[in-house]
Amino acid sequence: MTPYLICNFEKQTLTNLVKESFKTEFPDIYHKQQIDYIYRYLKDAGCESVILEYDYMDKDYLEDYARYYVKGFNNSGYKSARLHFFALSFDHSDIDKYLYQGVDAHAKEELQSTYLGFMIIKPLPKTFIGRTCLKIYDNISSSLNKKCLSREYLVDLFGIDLTVNSIAFQEQDKVISACATTSIWSALHAIHWKNIKDIPSRGVITTNAINHINDSSNSFPNKELSNKQILRAIDHEKLKHQTEFLKDTSHDIFLNKIMIHINSGLPLILGGEIFSYEESGELKRKAGHAVTILGYKNSGKKALYVHDDRLGPFARATFEDVSSIDIEDYSLAKWGLILQEKDDQGRWQNPHEILIPNTLITVHYPKVRLPYNYANNTCQLIKLIYSSFVNLVSRKNKNEQKQDQEQGNEVVIQYNIELREISQIRKDFLRYNFEFQSETNVTSSEEFLKSSRVDFLSRSYARFQWVASFKINNKDGFKILFDATDIPQGNAVSAILYENKDYCDAVFQTLKSIVKMQPYSDIISQFKSDEQFFNSFLKKINESENDYSSFLDINYGKLRAPKSLKAGEFFGGVVKENTTTRRFYGKSDTTIASICEGLENNNKTSFLIWAVGDDGALLIGKEIGDVGHPSLTGFKPARIAGEIRLVNGVISINSKSGRYSRDYSNKDFLLNNALAKFKSIFQENDFEMKILPFSVD
Repeated sequence: MTPYLICNFEKQTLTNLVKESFKTEFPDIYHKQQIDYIYRYLKDAGCESVILEYDYMDKDYLEDYARYYVKGFNNSGYKSARLHFFALSFDHSDIDKYLYQGVDAHAKEELQSTYLGFMIIKPLPKTFIGRTCLKIYDNISSSLNKKCLSREYLVDLFGIDLTVNSIAFQEQDKVISACATTSIWSALHAIHWKNIKDIPSRGVITTNAINHINDSSNSFPNKELSNKQILRAIDHEKLKHQTEFLKDTSHDIFLNKIMIHINSGLPLILGGEIFSYEESGELKRKAGHAVTILGYKNSGKKALYVHDDRLGPFARATFEDVSSIDIEDYSLAKWGLILQEKDDQGRWQNPHEILIPNTLITVHYPKVRLPYNYANNTCQLIKLIYSSFVNLVSRKNKNEQKQDQEQGNEVVIQYNIELREISQIRKDFLRYNFEFQSETNVTSSEEFLKSSRVDFLSRSYARFQWVASFKINNKDGFKILFDATDIPQGNAVSAILYENKDYCDAVFQTLKSIVKMQPYSDIISQFKSDEQFFNSFLKKINESENDYSSFLDINYGKLRAPKSLKAGEFFGGVVKENTTTRRFYGKSDTTIASICEGLENNNKTSFLIWAVGDDGALLIGKEIGDVGHPSLTGFKPARIAGEIRLVNGVISINSKSGRYSRDYSNKDFLLNNALAKFKSIFQENDFEMKILPFSVD
């Protein structure tokens, strides 16, 4: 038998190849909605050729066969077949040539660039559509207003390595799984950190779901999973999950939830009831159903992209208001999703069914403990309070400004949230290009923003962070990081990334000034205090002003470890102690004149050494031989440091310390602050001290 067949892509050839896979009629093929959908999907993708690969071993079907089908007297065996789809016209002679002569780079690139994916055909007469991975439409993957989850699937076609970016789909097998099982299976494929080889088959998922439940019957066939059983199956995969009931959720808020999770690379499982449209205009309940949400469209007619085992992969579902229809079920939302279908000519058909949801299940990394809504509520508070203040100011000035001026002063604040790993956050922020030219004070903004970036990058954080990105008038403003591994009772705001100083000053200073005033305090009271971290956010933006360590960093330089130790400073595994070290924290009764009493005027070899310690103390001592600044601090990190000399009869300081002051870019600023510190400690009458210029030869 020929090990493969090739046909032009047509509806008739597609159905015939399915029947040819196992030399059987597959009686339901002409009435199969999924075949119609897949044909139309591939037609829109420009499919031209189909390859039938006989005798394919599919992992998922093998597992289900071993668990259930092998016990059937008339089972059709464990082998599957596989159809490959290409947007390229070729025939048997072309493939034979590749296999006979080998595939050069050009041919390989041509096959890869036109590969549209594959579909497994199982030896089952009714539910024969197995694991199917079809390339996402280019107009989805390349659009700014559309996003769909995908992962790379490796394909071996007769030794030719191909890949397709997709999420696996298959139709519901009513024997070993329910629609919820198939939704869980597709959701597991959409979780990018899970190894494809470790994802269980649907039969295994069903077994995991119905075990350990008091009212379950551990048996096949399986018709339907309860919500509790769905969660049990997710638990078995060691994933965190959150269930939300949607009866009081508007479709706008719902879409925002979807966008947060899809942007975070996390799929969702949506449960609800299927209703059919009757000629009378009423809705008739048909059955419970579950789909996997994998993407969204947030412009124009907003929509979701779902895997629906009754229809096909990446089906577009649009929102429909049903609040005016009495459906006699108060657990359901006031809106539904219409799964749109096309006819064979590519025209959208009128809907005949609608899915009205009641539950949304989100899945997370095992270490994520903080739900997204805590970050979302905090950001909503920031937006509401700031926007309310800006609108109030705008109304007060309305009579004093012309309309065009008023519009020009309009401020729009927006945000989006996603779950990210700290390693990627750091990489992106390290490469971030600040736009200083638009700032009020370019030099000051550059110093502040870059210093803030250094501070953020050099600190440690939890692996997973909810990242809220704020834009002011469509320009980057700042990001708030929430520790996703924290607990709801914690202090979850872990960092603020400053992207535009003017915008940050405008928002943060306003919030700090008005937050305790009416009516803004009333806005805060509308949100439960245990479901947001607004106070934690306020604490973070006040941190730099109230933090003594930050004050020291700014005025005396960030801590520097001594670059090295000289031979005389280290003996027997211990840093030699400088017995001449004197430590000053505030105003001293000791005079600087008495400390410098032994200094010789204009003698290069006569000097003392000084440093500002990690705690802000002023350290002064002698350099004895090779025992220098590190021995003065006990080999601890310190700040700006240098020498004290007597020059032309005046006590002077410089920043000569190769092991502490070596790389400060603002030495003059820090040295002036150090001089002020000397004068605040030693306040004798006739005290004079100057800065001595120092440059490295």
